[in-house]
Amino acid sequence: MMYVMLLCSLAPLLYELPLSTTGICATLLLLSLSQTPLSFWVLQGLAVATAAFVYFLNETFQTPEAASSLIACAACLKALSSKTHRDQMILLMINLLLVMCYVLFAQTLLSTMLLFVNYLIFILRLFNLQKQKLGLPSTALNFKQLLSPETLIALPLLIALFIFFPRFTTPWGGMGSTAANQVMGFSEDLNPGQIQSLAESENIAFRIIFKNNLQPNPEFLYFRGAVLLQNKEWSWKNANRQLKLVPPNPLSSDASYEILLEPRFDKILFTLDSTQQIALQPEHLSFSKSDDGEFNLRWSAQSKIKINGLLGPNEGPIPLNDEKSDVLQTATAITPQMQQLVDSFKNKTENEKLKSLLSFFGTNDFKYSTQTPAYASINDFLFGERIGFCEHFSASFAVLARLAGLPARVVTGFQGAEYNSFGSFYVVRDKHAHAWNEVYLSAKGWTRVDVTDLVAPARIRGGALFNKQSDSLLLPKSLGFIERGIMAWDAVNNRFNLMLMNYNLENQVALVEQFSLSKIGLTSVSRVFFVVVALFLILFWGVSLGNKVTRDDTAKGYLLLNQKIQKLGIHRAIHEGPNDLRNSLLKLSEPPRKVLELLDRYIVLRFGSNASPREAKRFYKDAKALKVYK
Repeated sequence: MMYVMLLCSLAPLLYELPLSTTGICATLLLLSLSQTPLSFWVLQGLAVATAAFVYFLNETFQTPEAASSLIACAACLKALSSKTHRDQMILLMINLLLVMCYVLFAQTLLSTMLLFVNYLIFILRLFNLQKQKLGLPSTALNFKQLLSPETLIALPLLIALFIFFPRFTTPWGGMGSTAANQVMGFSEDLNPGQIQSLAESENIAFRIIFKNNLQPNPEFLYFRGAVLLQNKEWSWKNANRQLKLVPPNPLSSDASYEILLEPRFDKILFTLDSTQQIALQPEHLSFSKSDDGEFNLRWSAQSKIKINGLLGPNEGPIPLNDEKSDVLQTATAITPQMQQLVDSFKNKTENEKLKSLLSFFGTNDFKYSTQTPAYASINDFLFGERIGFCEHFSASFAVLARLAGLPARVVTGFQGAEYNSFGSFYVVRDKHAHAWNEVYLSAKGWTRVDVTDLVAPARIRGGALFNKQSDSLLLPKSLGFIERGIMAWDAVNNRFNLMLMNYNLENQVALVEQFSLSKIGLTSVSRVFFVVVALFLILFWGVSLGNKVTRDDTAKGYLLLNQKIQKLGIHRAIHEGPNDLRNSLLKLSEPPRKVLELLDRYIVLRFGSNASPREAKRFYKDAKALKVYK
């Protein structure tokens, strides 16, 4: 039973942890199953070595991966040395911590169901351990034990705690995500290979719901993330530009779209092009907006974030500063071939320069692929094999545009989405990661330019993605039974996220407002919580009072007598009567005379025909006053 529960707690968590942690836990569990006797100092050495190994792999204990790995190894070490009832109780509590650790990595409907099952097993295991302590026979998993009045009252109390217990969103102990949880390609720089590595990843980045009957086409689905200005050969980085802090300001009900963003992107917020204003939930989150229209959190995200975006018309061209070094700077080795290309349209207007640049990419047999050579320079890509991914096209185009005198920048984000007809929302996955350009034109301002649309239009307009086997673009196909089932499950999971996992203090305040309280806030939510808890405690007390077992003086005296006999090292089994207990006492080297006399009196009182209440009361007093020494 102990190993079954440990495996139920460990299996989902180890799926999220590094393979090295799985190897350590498997080794320790095999040692435990083999029942190899280990000395105290060997166990201490294993504990120290395991902790050191976890620290060596993570370089800290303050990340979810490191802390969870340490707790998982501790559980396996405790299983290796679990002998007494106390050891098993400690192991049971560590199992509870393992289940809680899993929530740090997965907050879905499936993980919640798994969490609930683990808690049921935890309670049943607790029942069995208490039976063992009392000398009662242990039983298999009996879920009927959970149908007691106390348990049935605890269930609505649990729901009340979830609804009304004040929610706080401060990260626990500064524990944040590690680089393993972050999504490559969305940091302060871009290098070829970062976004390309996500081409086959099915992980969900965010879901988006369009409001006001907005029906987007694939070309509309550009989600801007980081805007990169500084160039050094292939590398593009964020410039040191001024960020404007935007105070929390809830949008009105006319928001154009709603994004539920997964907490895997550090501080980056993704918004559609031409987004004029956003609001976040939880509402207390602070964010900033740059002059480039890039939105960023002030602190890293620790939970799902809901972004409400309001689209608006283009405000027209915003004049560039007199100093254009940021948008015209290049730190790339210029070859004669590149210089000749740029000189060919040097005296043209900005529109003609842009058209000539696009014509160069559209008419020179460039190919879009995930299998790209390791180019030493941009020149090798432009005039060599010409096989690249979106980041190769955006990086090289921006360099050529700047050499030609066109202000240009690189934008990373996502393009495209999968529509879920069951939930009426779009799903954006890591594989939709994309990089494109924006060019400044005097008449229009910053204008989106996507060279990938010229080289592989099916990727942008048709929603095509890569076939993993042939590395070719694969157009969307009609959904089969399995795909529709997965889509339906995702719709249910999304509804769960919105209703439960994203339930926060703002939702609680909105719920409390329905009770027409005068002053809404944390104080009111707390008051409602304590009132509801008090009502349930009164109900629980009433049920417990009704189920209270009443004993006469004879029974109470016999119970006290049993407790004092245990001090002599004699424990009565559930099937043993007072005569069995008397025989056990007679086997002692010095049988306790007073205890034997009280046992004889109990037998007469309980099974005799002439017992009086006065004798029963005197028996209880004598049993209470009895002093037993081992």
